[in-house]
Amino acid sequence: MTTKYQKHYDALVERARHRAIEGYCERHHVLPRCMGGDNDPRNLVRLTAEEHYVAHQLLVRMYPSVGGLATAAVRMARQCSGNKAYAWLRRRHAEAVSLRAKGNPVWPRLHPHGRRTRAHIRRTKRAKEIR
Repeated sequence: MTTKYQKHYDALVERARHRAIEGYCERHHVLPRCMGGDNDPRNLVRLTAEEHYVAHQLLVRMYPSVGGLATAAVRMARQCSGNKAYAWLRRRHAEAVSLRAKGNPVWPRLHPHGRRTRAHIRRTKRAKEIR
């Protein structure tokens, strides 16, 4: 039985297969990796950030018992609520990364810690999570 969520998801994926996106986009696994999907180009589509957020919400509704889907949706929602807010945040992040890649001197102020300090912070956080 095809649900309304499946119909929306299929339409979103099909639209993505037949268009090019100008500007920021995100790669999406049509069959999620947690459900056996792989990185084969036929299993990947480019979505806008808004579409990507919606795609993951639809997947959770279609397959509520697949934990990996819920985890991905929670990680996206943790950043902010709503697909428009998520997209805005992702675009700002992409711009910051782009500035860094171009050697923009503003980047150190956006990322004040050095590589070794960040690694130390990550190890400390992991140690706290394990306890």
